[in-house]
This record gives sequence, C-alpha cells and structure tokens, in this order.
Amino acid sequence: MQNNRREFLKVVGASATSLGVGGLSLVSCSSENKKLKDEDKQVVEVSEKGAIVETKYGKIRGFRRNNIYTYKGIPYGDSTAGKNRFMAPIEPKSWAGIRNALAWGNAAPQGGGLGDPMEADFSHFNDWFTFDWAEKRYGEDCLSLNVWTPEINDNTKRPVLVWFHGGGFAGGSSIQIEAYIGENLSALDEVVVVTVNHRLNLFGFLNLREIGGEKYKDSGTAGMLDCVQALKWVNENISNFGGDPSNVTIFGQSGGGAKVSTLMAMPAANGLFHKAVTISGAALKLSSYDTQAQIAQSFIDALGISSKQIDQLQEMSWVDLYKVTRNNPGLRSGVFSPCLDNLNIPQHPFEPQAPLISARIPMIIGSTTAEFSPSRDNPELEDISFEELINRIENNQGGKGYFVGNLNFGEKTRDVVMAYAKAFPNKKPVEIWSLLAGRNGQIKQAKRQSANGGVVYNYLFDWATPLYDGRPRAYHNSDLPFWFNTTDIMDTITGGGSRPRKLAEKMGLALTNFARTGNPNHSGIPHWPAYDDEKGAVMILNDICEVRNDPDREARDLANKILNRS
Repeated sequence: MQNNRREFLKVVGASATSLGVGGLSLVSCSSENKKLKDEDKQVVEVSEKGAIVETKYGKIRGFRRNNIYTYKGIPYGDSTAGKNRFMAPIEPKSWAGIRNALAWGNAAPQGGGLGDPMEADFSHFNDWFTFDWAEKRYGEDCLSLNVWTPEINDNTKRPVLVWFHGGGFAGGSSIQIEAYIGENLSALDEVVVVTVNHRLNLFGFLNLREIGGEKYKDSGTAGMLDCVQALKWVNENISNFGGDPSNVTIFGQSGGGAKVSTLMAMPAANGLFHKAVTISGAALKLSSYDTQAQIAQSFIDALGISSKQIDQLQEMSWVDLYKVTRNNPGLRSGVFSPCLDNLNIPQHPFEPQAPLISARIPMIIGSTTAEFSPSRDNPELEDISFEELINRIENNQGGKGYFVGNLNFGEKTRDVVMAYAKAFPNKKPVEIWSLLAGRNGQIKQAKRQSANGGVVYNYLFDWATPLYDGRPRAYHNSDLPFWFNTTDIMDTITGGGSRPRKLAEKMGLALTNFARTGNPNHSGIPHWPAYDDEKGAVMILNDICEVRNDPDREARDLANKILNRS
C-alpha cells in the first residue's frame, strides 16, 4: 500500500508526547504487551546523528520515513532578493556545522486567485478540495530543492528524476500539491527523486534588458537559469545521495513540461540531463524578445518610474512589485514568460525543429484525453447528443468553464466531430468535445525529436476519476498522482483504493524504467513501441492499458486542414 499522509500525521501526533530532552524516541502507550503489526511500526526516524549528507556547501540533516531518506528545502542558489533580483542565480553561501533539511523551502513570490474555498455549488470543480493546495510561505529566498532517496553515502549509482512543477511560468512550487512528494516513487524502484523551486512571473521573466542595459541581460530568462542552476547542483552533489549524475531524467507537467522543453534548447543545460518527459506540456515555441520587452516597459510605466530609475526595482518590496500585476489586467502574472533572448535561449524549443543540442535525447511525451472536460462545471452538458454538440460548436457556445476553446470548423463541423467519434467509438459526445483541440503539440514534438535521433514514447492518459460524478474524466493534472505513485495521498483526485493504485504502479514503473534505461517497458504493461511517423504508436493508459496506432490521425489532419494549422 502506498504511504499515506494521513497515517504519517497520526504517527507524528501520537509520538509527540514522547519527545524528550536530549533525543527523540517513540514509546508505546499501550497497556497491553502485544506484538506490533507491520503497519503499526515506527515509520519516521529523525536523529541528531542520522541522515547526514555532505554537499558542496556544507552538511545537511534530513530524516527517514518508510525507509526512504527525505531532504527538504536544500538551497541550490542564494537569495534572489535585493541586488540579486532579476539577475542570473548565484551559488548559495556555504555554512558551518550541520544544516537541517527538515522543512519545505519558500515558494517563489506569486499570488492566489483560486476563488472562494467555501464554494458551495457542487456543479463546479472545487480546486481547493481536489488539489488541497499546500503552499505556506512565499519569499525571494526560494532557490531550493527536495530529495528523496532509498540510501545515502553508499556509492550506488541510481537513476535520478528531477521534477519541474506546473503552474505555467507564473505560479506553483515543488510542494504545491502533495502529489509531488517523491517518497513513493523513490521506493517503487530504487530511484532518486528531486523536486525544484525557482523564480516565476515577473521575478523570473521581466525582460529589462532594453531598459536597463547589460546589467539586466539575464532578467528575461532568470527563472529558467534557476532550473539550470538546480541541475548543476544535482550534477555536483547527487552522488552522495545515492544518485548517478550521468543518468538524470528531467520531467514536468503542464508548465513544468514547458520548462523541460525549454531546457532542451538551452546550451547551459546541455549535458546536465540525459532523458526528458513532457506531461501535458509539449512547448514548441516561446514568447518573442520584443513582446517581453514591451511587457516590461508597460510594467515600468504602470509603476510610475523612468528608465533612469530602473535600479529602484531592486530596492522595493516584492509584494509592492507583485501588486502591479494584480492591479493591471494587461500585466497579470501569466504574461511573463521566458523569451527567445539569443543569449541564454538562442532558439525555440521545438519550432521549426527539435534543438540539435538535445539530439538523441530519449523522451516520453503525452497528455490526458480530457484536458479540460466541458461538463466538468456544467452538468447539463453531460448527456448532450451529437446534434447538440455540433450545433453548439457551430454557434460558438462553449459554455461556462469550457477551456478547450471555441473551435470554429464552419460547415465542416459535423465532419470533424464524427471523425473523432469514429476514432473513439466508446466515448460520449461530451468526451469527443474534449478531444477536438487535438494533440498537435505533443505529436509535433514527438515527430521532431524522433527526427532528431531521440527515441520517443507517446501516450494518452485515459483514466477517468470517479469523483464529481465522473464529469471531469481524465482531466489536466489528474495523472500527477499516478506518475508519482501517490494515488492514496491524493485521494481527492483519484478516490483512493486499489483501482488507481494498480495503474499508478504500472505508470510509475514505466517512468523509472525509462529513467534507468531510456525504455519504459516492463512486464506489467503491453509492449510499448517507440513512436514513428508511419504508425504513430500511442500507449493508452487506463485500467487496462493498450497500444493503438495514431487513432485520431484522420480526424486531427482534417481539423488541422480546416483551421490552417500545420
């Protein structure tokens, strides 16, 4: 059974009264002298003498839980406040003695905007309930990472998986949701898991170079330079954590997938990773330098300072700077993103082709089948007919909360809808609606990396959640606990129990096998062929996994032709 956060809290709570001066111990409070069952044994070990690892900057102390060592909030860079704001990251300061790595580091400065957690309308997908957002602290001293490993200081070279979180380039953190906890994945197949915090929004991507000159040359890509700095830390330190610096896989979902895609085009990251996984985040193209420079100018104008006062940006509080993005609709934090600066990022990740510096990098690329289900927040759409669906699309009636986009196929709407229905005959009309946006990004990325000499494995996650009456289906983010083997921890996504746990083991082993060898195949799934343009093999991940050869190619090609998408 997967390790469960709630059981962990019970253990910690029960043991709190047994903490004494001079050490830590767990004492049985039972009056009966019974032999403890396995599930009742002590699961957390923390000691003044144990779980100590030497890093380049000093020694750190973690703890052990369920036989996995955990280290939280390890600094891989110095604070980004003050004179370091908008600058490329610099190494952290060394420390004397032993530094505790027992608590999560700061999340990068950002805002909320998730709405009222007391929302009573059950027809709406409640983010607070589903994701149980875990961020607690924000601050500019945010360049930290977390490590989970089966063993330390043992000279064993285990595969290393480095995770970049979602939230676009605007929000999130390495512990935004507890699906990201790496303990279960590390335990599943003897791998080392690392998760990373880095700068976001204006603090990571405010392109001030045109305004502030050479001093600010890295400001438009600082957040991605943080990701490179984290990989450098892994390269220099992970051996003492039982990891192999010559076998590093980077993986990320949504915005994290975009970061993985971007790292593949960054010369500074070349050689620091050896495999890559993009989960619902196959980014092909970045924002232009000029666009981000114009956004920076608008930010300065909104702040009311001139170009000669640009250094004041390093003196103001981050809260005051962030307020500008909250008070100006055109400067919302999501508009800030890495740009093609011809310095740190000299080319688009996968447009018009895959980056040559990442030639022969193996990849797993995929997405969910219902990234944004139209009926998620609209129960009345659950049982619409194909005729109603076609009519809604023709009249641009997406419906409240429909994020797939109002695609207009004109007089060819029926042809496109029925082509997708033919490709997926077991799906209801509302499910076909979710598929209409296509998976063009992931297919292009797969084709281009294959042409780049990299072996690619393509997938579609099709496991539908039973929660919210099943309306969200296999939605954006719902696969996260399956990749991390945390389906019991995130039972608010999966419902918990054996059904999701079985698929999580299959997906987790596919991921760890890929990290170890570059091939995700194992005995628990059907043979997963590498992607090629002729067959377009795709693994459908569900209770019963199966391989199909590009099932939606005909429908996708028709939609692309109508919409003039290449």
